[in-house]
Amino acid sequence: SLAGGDVQVQAQRTFGIGSQVSCITLSQSLPGAAVVGFWEGSKVATLSLQDLSELAAQSVAEEEGSLAVPRSLLVARILADQPPTLFIGLADGNVVTFSILSPQQPFTARKSIILGTQQPNFALLPRADGLENVFATCEHPSLIYGSEGRMVYSAITAEDAECVTSFSAEAFPGAIALAGGAEGEVKLAIVDEERTTHVQTLHVGETVRRIAYSAELRAFGLGTIKRTLRAGTEEVVSHFKLVDEIAFQELHTYPLNEDELVECVMRCELDDGSGSGSTAERFVLGTAYLGEQDSMRGRILVLEVTEERKLKLVTEFALKGACKCLAMCQGRIVAALVKTVVIFNLEYQTAGSPQLVKKAAYRTATAPLDLSVTGSTIAVTDLMKSLSLLEYKPGRAGLPDTLGEIARHFETVWGTAAANVSENTYLESDAEGNLIVLQHDVNGYSADDRRRLKVVSEMLLGEMVNRILPISVQPTPNALVVPRAFLATVDGSLHLFALIAPGMQDLLIRLQNAIAERVRSPGYVPFSKFRGFRSGVRDMGEEGPVRFVDGECVERFLDCGVEVQEEVCKEVRMEGKSEELRGMVEGLRRIH
Repeated sequence: SLAGGDVQVQAQRTFGIGSQVSCITLSQSLPGAAVVGFWEGSKVATLSLQDLSELAAQSVAEEEGSLAVPRSLLVARILADQPPTLFIGLADGNVVTFSILSPQQPFTARKSIILGTQQPNFALLPRADGLENVFATCEHPSLIYGSEGRMVYSAITAEDAECVTSFSAEAFPGAIALAGGAEGEVKLAIVDEERTTHVQTLHVGETVRRIAYSAELRAFGLGTIKRTLRAGTEEVVSHFKLVDEIAFQELHTYPLNEDELVECVMRCELDDGSGSGSTAERFVLGTAYLGEQDSMRGRILVLEVTEERKLKLVTEFALKGACKCLAMCQGRIVAALVKTVVIFNLEYQTAGSPQLVKKAAYRTATAPLDLSVTGSTIAVTDLMKSLSLLEYKPGRAGLPDTLGEIARHFETVWGTAAANVSENTYLESDAEGNLIVLQHDVNGYSADDRRRLKVVSEMLLGEMVNRILPISVQPTPNALVVPRAFLATVDGSLHLFALIAPGMQDLLIRLQNAIAERVRSPGYVPFSKFRGFRSGVRDMGEEGPVRFVDGECVERFLDCGVEVQEEVCKEVRMEGKSEELRGMVEGLRRIH
């Protein structure tokens, strides 16, 4: 303490060899106590400032013998009307938090999140409303703050920050100072009130219809359309543009023919013609022509990027119809045409004359709209006949390649998109705003069982999905859900689809049903009617979603009062574990 300008020792304690201190923190939110971290046993303890006696202690390691040593501590008030939060930065990159009810009860409501592989360091940033933010400096610097009654970890633009402190001055109110970077710079910054997406723009002057990205070339390929009005007549011109990823500027433009529109674009690796079997980055375009007479024409173009970073045509293939979608299967191009799915291979008759050769084809029921390839299996979304699975087999011993159907969904579904989300499991969307999860029983008892795709989950999203992009995320050992795909709708919204861990499916479905009974929606629309599968063929509005959990509904648990939460816990067979269930739901909310 300070007395008359002198520093006086209030208490002193010597720790033994087995209790060496690794970090310490004091806070006005925790009067009369200090929080101390120890090297041995991953222990964190609160000590009385009167005599440094131990008030409470807790091991923060999840497993015995873990190297998760506490290296940074901080106490902050993140949420209004909530107890202060203790932040513990571990040496392995984990951040563990506890709610502090009192100095004697500082370790309640444990939660953890991974910010990297190295220890995070914390800095306290006061807010105007009396609450506080926390700045975590590590491999992936993050700002931790409260929003909508929950704690949010948000990535920041100051990626090279090593040291942070509050710097609120008259000239720079609410500013913070950051030090770091290769040149040891000091910067002043303002913390945004809300999360924003930082956008770098490029004026193209045309409508961008399709985008492909090449990590090797560090460039984007843009399929564009430009409409102009001349002498009262609309003229449409389409181009393919190469854009540099770093400088974000246009490098070259390849024009298409008159009245030709780009329908699909992809990047892939194709044979470079050297004869050694090596491949090179290529952009492949599928096009269609305007006009009634030209509606049955299209092209597939293969473009390369030269050393001067210019686009050059490698080869083209004329089609008797539009090319709606492209994919790759075992090094060959899969094209969805008007009524067929065709396999093409890029072959070199001579070193300088490559050409696309048709290897196999399959005629669909109506028109293929989307493709999803997994190994040698091609999932085809049909305009009217739902989903079909095709298997591609390269020819051997002089036999031709084959492309045949191995399974299909025998229902009338106006499909729009599909993607493989797990082994032999596919997510499909339809034009009426429904989502369907289909499973292929490859080990079925009969041939008929193996030919049928069975519905395992379905619900009404309420928006027509335009694209489904599968993603691969390495799940943590105790993850409740595993993200598998992004869904983009025609209304401009993005949705995240995830698979529930097998041991948590029953719990989350029970939780959804319990909350749906207690939370009233706008207009008092029943949840079952709001999310039940509905099409022109059948209506499941009375039954509700089948083996589908609406994350937004489950997250309403956090908005319920304590009594309602206890009732819900009792109904889902977690009586007396409301804090544990609340932590699980908060973890689900942090995914997005």
